[in-house]
Amino acid sequence: VTKNRYQNSVRLRNMDLEVKGQGFVRDNTSQNAITEIFRKGWLAGEKGAWLETVVTGRNIAVQYRKTIHRPAPIASISIDDGHKIILDANFTEEWGDCLYLQTLAEGLDEGEHKVRVELTEATRNDASPFYLVSLIVS
Repeated sequence: VTKNRYQNSVRLRNMDLEVKGQGFVRDNTSQNAITEIFRKGWLAGEKGAWLETVVTGRNIAVQYRKTIHRPAPIASISIDDGHKIILDANFTEEWGDCLYLQTLAEGLDEGEHKVRVELTEATRNDASPFYLVSLIVS
């Protein structure tokens, strides 16, 4: 039998987290339907923009938008200043934007963990900003 690591998960959006940073802007657009999935997150469009927060748990994932409107920015994300994972907002499909779920870490020590997101590639030619939707923690 294996553990259900995400059994007690919480989805944290911009109204649930205290963040610090520069260049990321809260999206406070109302979510009026379940299909409006890109709401209550953070947007950024300039290289070097960053956002940092602290979450409590052992398992951490991120949701972000991969868009068909290319080119789009690319970000990196790290846990506790460790290995950086690339979040490429360029969606290679042609049928619509994707709410992408990326596992960041599993089996961390119980407690607080720093999450840092930074735009590593962004230009004036980007058709869409980077959209960080939420963190999922258990």
